[in-house]
Amino acid sequence: MATRLTVVRIVSQIRAELDRILEHEANLPGSLAESSGVLPRVDIAQSDSKLFLLFEVPGTEAADLEVQVVNNFVTVSGEKKPAGCSSAGAHFLRVERQCGRFERSVELPAAVNPSAGRALLEHGVLRVEFPLLSDQRNRTYRLEIEAGEELE
Repeated sequence: MATRLTVVRIVSQIRAELDRILEHEANLPGSLAESSGVLPRVDIAQSDSKLFLLFEVPGTEAADLEVQVVNNFVTVSGEKKPAGCSSAGAHFLRVERQCGRFERSVELPAAVNPSAGRALLEHGVLRVEFPLLSDQRNRTYRLEIEAGEELE
């Protein structure tokens, strides 16, 4: 039994040290130990005409989610509410499912039209899609040069 407690103590120390390192190096807003630990995983895919972001949010209702696009980032925030025996007078003996508030920001890898974006929650996956825009940064434009007139 003493060996198991030692291992648990060592793992807790390692986790606390990792929290400290990640908070410092990644400039996270709070330590991972203080947060609820809910951080949706995301897959990003691209077709010829669209960009897709797929966020894992099992157990979350559409009304508890929000999607925002600011500059070149998509942010999904929400709350995964606890479900199960908590209101039935029972107490948990083991808790592995995470719940609580979360926020995940992802930089968009391509130019998109955010006003034409759509979000759909189905089977615990939030699918966010945007039509792609042609990347204006890689194009060359020639401007006419006007002489003698002021620009408005």
